[in-house]
Amino acid sequence: ERMRKPALRSIALACMAMAPLAANAQMSYPAEKWFDDRWYVAPFGTYTFADSARRSDDGFGFGVAVGRAVNPWWDVELRGSYEQLDRSGSPTDWQVTTLGVDGKWYFGGREGVARWSNMQFYGLVGTGFIWDRVGNFGGSIDTDVSPYLAAGVGMAYPLSWGRLYVDGRYRYDFNMGDRVSGSAFGDWVITAGLQIPFG
Repeated sequence: ERMRKPALRSIALACMAMAPLAANAQMSYPAEKWFDDRWYVAPFGTYTFADSARRSDDGFGFGVAVGRAVNPWWDVELRGSYEQLDRSGSPTDWQVTTLGVDGKWYFGGREGVARWSNMQFYGLVGTGFIWDRVGNFGGSIDTDVSPYLAAGVGMAYPLSWGRLYVDGRYRYDFNMGDRVSGSAFGDWVITAGLQIPFG
Protein backbone atom coordinates (compact mmCIF):
# COMPACT_ATOMS: atom_id res chain seq x y z
CA GLU A 1 0.00 0.00 0.00
CA ARG A 2 2.80 2.45 0.92
CA MET A 3 4.73 1.56 -2.23
CA ARG A 4 1.65 2.01 -4.38
CA LYS A 5 0.86 5.60 -3.30
CA PRO A 6 4.20 7.16 -4.40
CA ALA A 7 3.96 5.30 -7.70
CA LEU A 8 0.43 6.55 -8.31
CA ARG A 9 1.48 10.06 -7.30
CA SER A 10 4.38 9.96 -9.81
CA ILE A 11 2.09 8.77 -12.61
CA ALA A 12 -0.42 11.52 -11.82
CA LEU A 13 2.30 14.20 -11.84
CA ALA A 14 3.67 12.91 -15.15
CA CYS A 15 0.20 13.01 -16.73
CA MET A 16 -0.32 16.56 -15.47
CA ALA A 17 3.02 17.62 -16.95
CA MET A 18 2.23 16.06 -20.33
CA ALA A 19 -1.31 17.41 -20.56
CA PRO A 20 -0.28 20.88 -21.85
CA LEU A 21 2.00 19.26 -24.44
CA ALA A 22 -0.82 17.02 -25.65
CA ALA A 23 -3.19 19.99 -25.80
CA ASN A 24 -0.64 22.01 -27.76
CA ALA A 25 -0.13 19.13 -30.21
CA GLN A 26 -3.88 18.95 -30.77
CA MET A 27 -4.09 22.72 -31.30
CA SER A 28 -1.20 22.85 -33.81
CA TYR A 29 -3.15 21.53 -36.80
CA PRO A 30 -6.88 21.23 -36.18
CA ALA A 31 -8.81 20.38 -39.34
CA GLU A 32 -9.99 23.95 -39.93
CA LYS A 33 -6.43 25.38 -39.62
CA TRP A 34 -4.29 22.69 -41.22
CA PHE A 35 -2.08 23.34 -44.25
CA ASP A 36 0.63 21.28 -45.94
CA ASP A 37 4.02 22.84 -45.13
CA ARG A 38 6.21 19.96 -46.35
CA TRP A 39 9.10 20.63 -48.73
CA TYR A 40 8.37 19.58 -52.31
CA VAL A 41 10.18 19.09 -55.60
CA ALA A 42 8.45 20.24 -58.80
CA PRO A 43 9.73 19.03 -62.21
CA PHE A 44 8.13 20.91 -65.11
CA GLY A 45 8.08 21.50 -68.83
CA THR A 46 7.81 24.90 -70.56
CA TYR A 47 6.77 26.43 -73.86
CA THR A 48 8.18 29.88 -74.59
CA PHE A 49 6.60 32.43 -76.91
CA ALA A 50 9.77 34.33 -77.73
CA ASP A 51 9.98 38.10 -78.06
CA SER A 52 10.28 39.05 -81.74
CA ALA A 53 13.42 41.02 -80.86
CA ARG A 54 15.18 37.69 -80.29
CA ARG A 55 14.66 36.91 -84.00
CA SER A 56 13.89 33.31 -83.07
CA ASP A 57 11.09 30.78 -83.16
CA ASP A 58 9.14 29.70 -80.08
CA GLY A 59 10.38 26.60 -78.29
CA PHE A 60 10.18 24.00 -75.55
CA GLY A 61 12.15 23.71 -72.33
CA PHE A 62 12.25 22.00 -68.96
CA GLY A 63 13.27 22.65 -65.38
CA VAL A 64 12.82 21.87 -61.71
CA ALA A 65 11.82 23.83 -58.61
CA VAL A 66 12.21 23.11 -54.89
CA GLY A 67 9.89 24.88 -52.47
CA ARG A 68 7.47 24.83 -49.57
CA ALA A 69 4.43 26.65 -48.22
CA VAL A 70 5.46 29.19 -45.58
CA ASN A 71 1.81 29.86 -44.63
CA PRO A 72 -1.61 28.98 -46.14
CA TRP A 73 -1.25 31.74 -48.77
CA TRP A 74 2.40 31.77 -49.88
CA ASP A 75 4.72 29.20 -51.49
CA VAL A 76 8.39 30.11 -52.02
CA GLU A 77 10.37 28.22 -54.68
CA LEU A 78 13.95 28.09 -55.95
CA ARG A 79 13.53 27.50 -59.69
CA GLY A 80 15.89 26.62 -62.54
CA SER A 81 15.02 26.13 -66.21
CA TYR A 82 16.52 25.57 -69.66
CA GLU A 83 14.96 26.50 -73.03
CA GLN A 84 16.10 26.12 -76.62
CA LEU A 85 14.77 28.53 -79.24
CA ASP A 86 15.60 28.04 -82.92
CA ARG A 87 17.12 31.11 -84.56
CA SER A 88 15.24 32.32 -87.63
CA GLY A 89 17.51 32.16 -90.68
CA SER A 90 20.41 30.59 -88.79
CA PRO A 91 21.40 27.03 -87.79
CA THR A 92 22.50 28.26 -84.37
CA ASP A 93 19.95 28.25 -81.53
CA TRP A 94 19.26 30.34 -78.47
CA GLN A 95 20.06 28.47 -75.26
CA VAL A 96 18.30 30.23 -72.37
CA THR A 97 19.05 29.16 -68.78
CA THR A 98 17.44 30.74 -65.71
CA LEU A 99 17.96 30.48 -61.96
CA GLY A 100 15.66 32.42 -59.66
CA VAL A 101 13.14 32.58 -56.84
CA ASP A 102 9.34 32.55 -57.21
CA GLY A 103 6.67 33.54 -54.72
CA LYS A 104 3.19 32.07 -55.33
CA TRP A 105 0.19 33.74 -53.67
CA TYR A 106 -2.90 31.48 -53.45
CA PHE A 107 -5.94 33.73 -53.77
CA GLY A 108 -8.25 31.68 -51.53
CA GLY A 109 -5.61 30.40 -49.17
CA ARG A 110 -5.24 26.69 -48.38
CA GLU A 111 -6.16 26.67 -44.71
CA GLY A 112 -8.29 23.71 -43.72
CA VAL A 113 -8.44 20.16 -45.01
CA ALA A 114 -11.51 20.78 -47.20
CA ARG A 115 -10.04 23.85 -48.91
CA TRP A 116 -6.71 22.14 -49.55
CA SER A 117 -8.54 19.43 -51.53
CA ASN A 118 -10.00 21.98 -53.97
CA MET A 119 -8.46 23.37 -57.15
CA GLN A 120 -6.41 26.42 -56.18
CA PHE A 121 -5.61 29.56 -58.16
CA TYR A 122 -2.53 31.67 -57.59
CA GLY A 123 -0.60 34.69 -58.75
CA LEU A 124 3.18 34.63 -58.95
CA VAL A 125 6.13 36.98 -58.95
CA GLY A 126 9.73 35.99 -59.59
CA THR A 127 13.23 37.31 -60.05
CA GLY A 128 16.69 35.93 -60.71
CA PHE A 129 19.34 35.65 -63.40
CA ILE A 130 19.08 34.56 -67.02
CA TRP A 131 21.96 33.28 -69.17
CA ASP A 132 21.45 33.92 -72.89
CA ARG A 133 23.70 31.96 -75.23
CA VAL A 134 23.20 32.57 -78.96
CA GLY A 135 25.01 32.33 -82.27
CA ASN A 136 25.33 35.75 -83.88
CA PHE A 137 25.17 36.37 -87.62
CA GLY A 138 28.91 35.84 -88.01
CA GLY A 139 28.60 32.28 -86.69
CA SER A 140 30.36 32.79 -83.33
CA ILE A 141 28.76 32.20 -79.92
CA ASP A 142 27.64 35.23 -77.94
CA THR A 143 26.74 34.91 -74.23
CA ASP A 144 25.55 37.18 -71.45
CA VAL A 145 24.06 36.99 -67.94
CA SER A 146 21.30 39.46 -67.02
CA PRO A 147 18.70 39.86 -64.28
CA TYR A 148 15.07 39.07 -65.04
CA LEU A 149 11.66 39.76 -63.53
CA ALA A 150 8.52 37.64 -63.97
CA ALA A 151 4.83 37.80 -63.08
CA GLY A 152 1.85 35.61 -63.92
CA VAL A 153 -1.11 33.50 -62.81
CA GLY A 154 -1.75 29.78 -62.50
CA MET A 155 -3.74 26.98 -60.95
CA ALA A 156 -2.93 23.84 -58.95
CA TYR A 157 -5.04 20.66 -59.00
CA PRO A 158 -4.63 18.31 -56.01
CA LEU A 159 -3.84 14.62 -56.56
CA SER A 160 -3.70 11.89 -53.92
CA TRP A 161 0.11 12.15 -53.74
CA GLY A 162 0.88 15.70 -54.93
CA ARG A 163 -0.40 18.53 -57.13
CA LEU A 164 -0.56 19.16 -60.88
CA TYR A 165 -0.03 22.82 -61.76
CA VAL A 166 -0.11 25.05 -64.84
CA ASP A 167 0.82 28.72 -65.04
CA GLY A 168 1.59 31.45 -67.53
CA ARG A 169 4.12 34.20 -66.88
CA TYR A 170 5.56 37.26 -68.58
CA ARG A 171 9.36 37.27 -68.22
CA TYR A 172 11.33 40.48 -68.69
CA ASP A 173 14.95 39.74 -69.67
CA PHE A 174 17.04 42.91 -69.24
CA ASN A 175 19.50 41.70 -71.95
CA MET A 176 22.35 43.67 -70.37
CA GLY A 177 24.82 42.71 -73.12
CA ASP A 178 22.49 43.75 -75.98
CA ARG A 179 22.54 40.28 -77.51
CA VAL A 180 21.14 40.44 -81.10
CA SER A 181 18.93 43.40 -80.17
CA GLY A 182 19.61 46.66 -78.37
CA SER A 183 16.41 46.23 -76.39
CA ALA A 184 15.29 44.00 -73.51
CA PHE A 185 13.29 40.82 -74.23
CA GLY A 186 9.73 40.21 -73.07
CA ASP A 187 8.91 36.50 -73.36
CA TRP A 188 5.69 34.68 -72.45
CA VAL A 189 6.32 31.30 -70.78
CA ILE A 190 3.75 28.54 -70.15
CA THR A 191 4.73 26.04 -67.43
CA ALA A 192 3.14 22.66 -66.59
CA GLY A 193 4.46 20.41 -63.86
CA LEU A 194 3.99 18.34 -60.71
CA GLN A 195 4.56 19.28 -57.05
CA ILE A 196 5.76 16.14 -55.23
CA PRO A 197 6.01 16.60 -51.43
CA PHE A 198 8.68 14.95 -49.26
CA GLY A 199 7.51 12.87 -46.33
